[in-house]
Amino acid sequence: MKNKLAKNLVLLLITGVLLSCSSTSIELKQFKEEVKIHTDLQDEFLNDNYGAIGVYASGVAELSKPKPVELSWKVKKQEKANYTVKISEDKDLNHPIIIKTSELSASVYNLKIGTKYYWNVRADYESTSDTSETETFEIESYGPRNLYVDGVTNVRDVGGWPIDETHRVKQGLFYRSGRLNTSESKTIIKEVTSEGEKVLLDDLKIKSEMDLRLVDNNEVGSITSSVLGDEVTYFSCPMDWNNSNILTHNTEMIKHIFSDILAKEENYPIIFHCNIGTDRTGLIAYLLNGLLGVSEDNLYYDYLFSNFGLIGGARTTNNIKSYVGTIKGTDGNSLSDKINNYLLSIGISSNDISAIKNLFIESI
Repeated sequence: MKNKLAKNLVLLLITGVLLSCSSTSIELKQFKEEVKIHTDLQDEFLNDNYGAIGVYASGVAELSKPKPVELSWKVKKQEKANYTVKISEDKDLNHPIIIKTSELSASVYNLKIGTKYYWNVRADYESTSDTSETETFEIESYGPRNLYVDGVTNVRDVGGWPIDETHRVKQGLFYRSGRLNTSESKTIIKEVTSEGEKVLLDDLKIKSEMDLRLVDNNEVGSITSSVLGDEVTYFSCPMDWNNSNILTHNTEMIKHIFSDILAKEENYPIIFHCNIGTDRTGLIAYLLNGLLGVSEDNLYYDYLFSNFGLIGGARTTNNIKSYVGTIKGTDGNSLSDKINNYLLSIGISSNDISAIKNLFIESI
């Protein structure tokens, strides 16, 4: 009996020592619900009928940026410290986003929707360091995944939209935005700031820029390569927008975009834009997501979300009724079938369409 009591006492002492060794002086904020990235105004629109966009935004103010995820923590030590925050999709915190701060909080933008994240904090004191336990949070699951890129309006991921109950469009491949440099300028004037450039290159890992602006009238603003640098491949894909149907008026360029750019895995991640990232950019996003199986309602929500950007005026579904009508007049049992058949009719191969679908459709 005495031996058993002695053994139990030893076990309790060992357990106490282990608990003491594993304890940390840093207590992380707990997230009990999904974290919202849309502003209240954006949220109200996304929960309303898409036709009510005029109540919320009209394209004359910069309202397109998301809310940050606010991380915070408490420390038991009174000693001053520098903190390193790691945020990752991987539970072992591989390939993390890293934020360094001397505050007890940090803001992080541009996380993926419908995604679980792991995070911890390391405190570096003058003579010691301490690391918190790892905690988790999850980002709300509905689109769009709008982004904050300093100096650029109307930025969002084409991915994130649901296709069906078990599939969605893959995020992190294809980003739509307004221009990165001033249009129609005789000299190259960057609009994306150094901070915005860092987000595009370091965080979003952009490999290619696809520019839909016209060249003949210098809408491109005198550039012949990407303002993000020589390591970013620049695709000049001029599309005319001043006509009654930008779909039928730009069939050769659409064929080039889908066959020679979107079907090639090595080009991704891509940022693409026209001048304000709404009409020509919106057409490519509509065709791609519609092809993948995104619902018609969500295609409209995505198009109309541009009204939250600084685009110079409001857009409604009337602005795209000409090319929507062309698609709906094409043979097919669903919108996805109709877009598929339309793309085939302008010379895009079934192999290229399959390659695009394989790249973008993922299981949830």
